Amino acid sequence: MKKIVFVAGNSDTQLKTIYPVIKHLSKKNNISIFIIFTANFPFLSDIKKDNLLIKNIKKLVNDFYIYKPIRTTNDKSSFIQSYNICKHYQNNISKYLKSLLPDLVVLPNNKIFRNRFISKYAALNNIHTVVLQDTLNPGGFGNLKSYTKPVRRKLLINIFINFLLNSIGMVHIAGLKAVFKYNKGHRAINFIGVWGEASKTIAISNKYNSKQICITGQPRFDEVVNKNWNHSTEKIFTDLGVKVEHKKIVFLPSKGITSEYFSTRDEQINIYTEMIESIERISKEVDISIDLIIKLHRDENLNTFKKVLPTSLLRFVSIAQGDLLYPILNGCDLAITTASTAGLEALLFDKPLITINFGGRPDFYNYASMGAAIGVYKTEEFEVAIRHGLFDTNTINSLQVNRSEYVKKEAYIQDGKSADRSAFLITNLLGSPNIGR
Repeated sequence: MKKIVFVAGNSDTQLKTIYPVIKHLSKKNNISIFIIFTANFPFLSDIKKDNLLIKNIKKLVNDFYIYKPIRTTNDKSSFIQSYNICKHYQNNISKYLKSLLPDLVVLPNNKIFRNRFISKYAALNNIHTVVLQDTLNPGGFGNLKSYTKPVRRKLLINIFINFLLNSIGMVHIAGLKAVFKYNKGHRAINFIGVWGEASKTIAISNKYNSKQICITGQPRFDEVVNKNWNHSTEKIFTDLGVKVEHKKIVFLPSKGITSEYFSTRDEQINIYTEMIESIERISKEVDISIDLIIKLHRDENLNTFKKVLPTSLLRFVSIAQGDLLYPILNGCDLAITTASTAGLEALLFDKPLITINFGGRPDFYNYASMGAAIGVYKTEEFEVAIRHGLFDTNTINSLQVNRSEYVKKEAYIQDGKSADRSAFLITNLLGSPNIGR
């Protein structure tokens, strides 16, 4: 019996990536499947006991282990506190892996210290490793210049500190060799499953070699084409009070309004103001009802969001949050985003896309520069972009051609079989004479 450990975190996004792969593998008689869920949010406060995705996964696996981080009494961060948190994680996860003796560990690609630790632990203990790309940039943090200065500074500091924590913290587990060996854990990875040719190029620039890289597509995108979303769309629009005959625009902001990841709070307020006022003007001039749905990021605090923005601005706006993205994208006429993978998902649903960047920083994703979206960089461009995205036939047709090419390059063939390809690669690796105990 071969044992596979899947590692997931980042709310439920990574669970959605591995779930369809697990469904395939669970049908095999000679495979046992285990989950390590290492959430990025504090104390797992966002995990609900009735989470349908977790319930469905638990039915398919042998164990669903949720790592619970230690509680700290001091709100202020310090290196010692960070070290204690790191050591607690390393001790618990290493004990769990040691008790299982897995043949294979499957990791997401993002470079948070927890995943780096597991890849290093696996390399030091001769456990085979596979990476399934989870974010649009398989190199980790993407273009650091795209972030606001405070966030950029924080990321750089965290990258350095986490490198120290991973290296120094493993001394009590693996001895001094852990400090010097496998700091670049990807050298010991068997393969990384990437979304498309663009991701393969990025992976190579991040020191993966071409023999390690397999283009699979993104498993969680399979349901875009495998599922009929019309019933879900109709129900959600009814719940939101959105009428079918109206034109519908969905705004997909990234992170929360207070996080200031890709734009400051003032820039975000400016975006909301210009967008809503532009839509209201266009609707009156063309005498067509246009509904705006704001699909908030999971990290957004709804109460804070409503306090920051004037009530008068949101009076005709529908606000949604939760696992509603695909039904809303299925039924919208135009999508707008700042810097989010949800922009790619809008392209997968074959929707016109507008990207907004009022901060003067480089775009985090290249939707606009590749012609798959309309880029808006000044407030006065907003209204024109919305008009063209909704009503201009030439613009709509041009975007459709470009996004088809973009999707193929970024996310491979949308045939609903990305999970099949990922599972096939994993089972082939498990069947190798070099794997097993």
